[in-house]
Amino acid sequence: MNYNTLGRYTLVSISASIIDFLIAYFLYEKVGFHYLFSSNIGIAVGFVYQYTINTLYVMRPKNHFKSLFVYLSSLFLGVALSNVIMWLCFDYLHYSFSFAKILSMLIPFFFVYIMRKTMVEIH
Repeated sequence: MNYNTLGRYTLVSISASIIDFLIAYFLYEKVGFHYLFSSNIGIAVGFVYQYTINTLYVMRPKNHFKSLFVYLSSLFLGVALSNVIMWLCFDYLHYSFSFAKILSMLIPFFFVYIMRKTMVEIH
């Protein structure tokens, strides 16, 4: 594992996570949208930002079409994990929206990184 790449990926992910969280928080707390809808909009905006920055500065794929396919695949997996975590934490455990959202971003982070890194290098 290249720790320099992991470091850059982590910095981009942190900034994407901040964007994701702020959008989701605003849509849920201020606009009144459903918590999963708000979370998924935040994820989508964070994804576009993260994909753009990562392909330009972090992983530099040789084939952008295959890279986009990898990112979209991992996005769907990440959204599924995030939604399950949000549902468990918010509806079942009755955690606050903010705490549930943070957990739903942290837990899938390493799994999605390993999936993306492995699949981008393979292709």
